[in-house]
Amino acid sequence: MLRAIREEVDALYVPGTRYRKTGIVFFGLEKPGTARKTDLFDTTPPAEQSRLYAAVDALNARFGKGKVFSAAQGIGAKSWHMKRQKLSRRPTTRWDELMTVR
Repeated sequence: MLRAIREEVDALYVPGTRYRKTGIVFFGLEKPGTARKTDLFDTTPPAEQSRLYAAVDALNARFGKGKVFSAAQGIGAKSWHMKRQKLSRRPTTRWDELMTVR
């Protein structure tokens, strides 16, 4: 899709003009009859969904982490971050690094 609109987008650029970052939403990219409503607890994603995630991962690997993401993740700066001061470095692989609660 980007290849198809590249020339038009390049023609919109005007040197010296201030621009803002924006996003583009694509709907209806699934093949007819293949759309499937899923829920949070769906443990068997269809092949098309797996291919979508692989494509998103490939784009992020090529253009940088977080360049392509789900709109459900929200946009803009996060006002909070998880506290990690007491997080063990390898909690699932190194039992000796787990915290001990007394």
